[in-house]
Amino acid sequence: MPRKPLDEAAIRRRVKQAGQRHVFRFWNKLTKDARSRLLADLAEVNFKELQALIRKHIVKQRPVELPPDLEPAPFIPLPETRADRALRRHMHRLGGELIAAGRVAALVVAGGQGTRLGFDGPKGAFPIGPASGRPLFQIFAEAILAARRAYRASIPWYVMTSRDNDHRTREFFREHGCFGLPPDDVKFFSQASMPAVDLHQRRLILAARDQLAWSPDGHGGTIRALARSGMLADMAARGIECISYFQVDNPLVPPVDPVFLGFHADARSDMSSKMAVKRDPGEEVGIFCVSRGQLHVVEYSDLKGCPDILDARGPDRALRFAAGSIAIHILDRRFVERLAARGRSALPFHRAEKKVEYVDKSGRHRKPRTKNAVKFEMFI
Repeated sequence: MPRKPLDEAAIRRRVKQAGQRHVFRFWNKLTKDARSRLLADLAEVNFKELQALIRKHIVKQRPVELPPDLEPAPFIPLPETRADRALRRHMHRLGGELIAAGRVAALVVAGGQGTRLGFDGPKGAFPIGPASGRPLFQIFAEAILAARRAYRASIPWYVMTSRDNDHRTREFFREHGCFGLPPDDVKFFSQASMPAVDLHQRRLILAARDQLAWSPDGHGGTIRALARSGMLADMAARGIECISYFQVDNPLVPPVDPVFLGFHADARSDMSSKMAVKRDPGEEVGIFCVSRGQLHVVEYSDLKGCPDILDARGPDRALRFAAGSIAIHILDRRFVERLAARGRSALPFHRAEKKVEYVDKSGRHRKPRTKNAVKFEMFI
């Protein structure tokens, strides 16, 4: 299907109204193809949303307001007694029944690049196996394959990519034959991206003369990406009830955990999360808290000025707020559908200050030494 021609005049009007005309600084020096690339980038920007985010998170940035009356969230500890172990076996059976019935899907958030690992390619392609050199994707695929065989069931795997690595991720799976999984049970979809904004000038950042600086919209973008891509509908058609969510840079996570699934199903929960006990007050992880009966994850960056929470200890001198979020969840599919139906209001955007490469006024490429940009991200 041919691409709809870009309306340069309409794009220029939106850019002007948003006060972002600097993006056309190099227009007269661009080739026809380069101009088309820039217009295509600008056509993707929701300027109304962008202006609202700039006002909220840059112009009128206010101190983060924590939920009121925070208390530590209760959690289920690892088994210590005979009764604990018996309960765990029961939950294992419950979760196993869900898997065997074909009601469980795995979902990996894999939109990142391997740059910080010194690796050129999708982070999931990084060869992390210390002896085998197996890539992260293979480790997860083999675990899913083992579960499929153990439970004699289909376990579809949904792989969320980004504009930075979608093509290379798909190619990587093709080159490796989906690591033995049926290709029809490995589904790719891409999360949305948000343009980066200059921290001080509140302007869109140019990564090149004909290209905006983009970044994925955070792991919270999973919700609307699942709906927009048709993957939620695909799950419903397959009879999926539980989505086992994890991130690509954690090779220790079991893609489907029958015990975890059992506890989730037994509680009839919309969402369940794994946690790890914090080692010390300064460990940079979000923490599970309860505010007036409602469960929250409070980001570590929002707690830096709150020693009364970070350092709080109980009578046994253990940290009170010890339940650290490790981004492993089970989500009920219907719950995700309800969230997605709320559209852009489903999850709020957060401000993240980052170092973003850019081209200066003369068109030279620059690598900043300090944080120069704001990225807008959603969190689960």
